[in-house]
Amino acid sequence: SIKEALLTTFIMGVLGDFNIDVIEESQNPVIATTMFLLLQGISLVLMLNLLIALMGSSYEKVLETSAETLSRERCKWILTNLRTISMVPGWATKVQEDTAWFHVIVPETVQAEEDEPEWSGILASVKRSIGHIRQEQVNFRDEQVSLIQEVKKILQEKSGC
Repeated sequence: SIKEALLTTFIMGVLGDFNIDVIEESQNPVIATTMFLLLQGISLVLMLNLLIALMGSSYEKVLETSAETLSRERCKWILTNLRTISMVPGWATKVQEDTAWFHVIVPETVQAEEDEPEWSGILASVKRSIGHIRQEQVNFRDEQVSLIQEVKKILQEKSGC
């Protein structure tokens, strides 16, 4: 029948090879088929969601290191060009005489921590949040220690009187 053909095609094409005869031989094949398709559909959506999350995480990791990678690749390119130019003696001296600038390699992560970019990735945001929370906890602990010391001092003064 058409129903069996569509079900077999869906099961073999999307979900893998299952024994459909067990579903057909159940006490209520309509409910069994519906439950089977529903559960398989839910698991398929969950697995696709997991795949999307993993791809997003990988993209974020690449995005966070893209500035450093770009700087490193530019440095390699500059070094390759300078080595090529230095093979020809006249060109090397001309480049040295005509160059009014130079390259400075500074990691952008130092500046990025100070400037708070508009979007720097979820992982970096979580790291910053954890750092702020840790600092707040240290400050709170220090305040508590100073308050305890003040209370001890007051109690010693009162007991000494």
